[in-house]
Amino acid sequence: MNIFMSTHASITLKTKDNKYKSVYLHHDGYISDAGEKLKNYYNTYEKVDQLLNLGNLSSLGENPIDEPKLWDMDYYFEMMKNSPKKIDYACRTYKGRGDTDEDAIVVDDLKDIPFQEYEYLFENGKWYLLDGTDKVEF
Repeated sequence: MNIFMSTHASITLKTKDNKYKSVYLHHDGYISDAGEKLKNYYNTYEKVDQLLNLGNLSSLGENPIDEPKLWDMDYYFEMMKNSPKKIDYACRTYKGRGDTDEDAIVVDDLKDIPFQEYEYLFENGKWYLLDGTDKVEF
């Protein structure tokens, strides 16, 4: 049984200089997980920017901090068994695993962000789900 869902997403911030800063999220990118965490825990420009400064994400946590210990599967499964909610306190980043070249990308146009199953955009203090060329606030 695989407990991990690979539902990919992009998380993007429209920056103060009208560019788009974006990271890739590998696991649980659907609205009821990543979307809810983004709305509940990343609802200011500063928090979203802190999150994106972590680089590409394997999983999204409730705080914009990297927790490399979550890559240790013994530690992870022990946390899942004893206090499953606690694993959501931090993010798992690819940099935390030791990967390189995992920084956020900055582009001039949204169409330059690699397409994912879910595409989230934080702009003017609100979260949007991108659907092709449409932005839907959620």
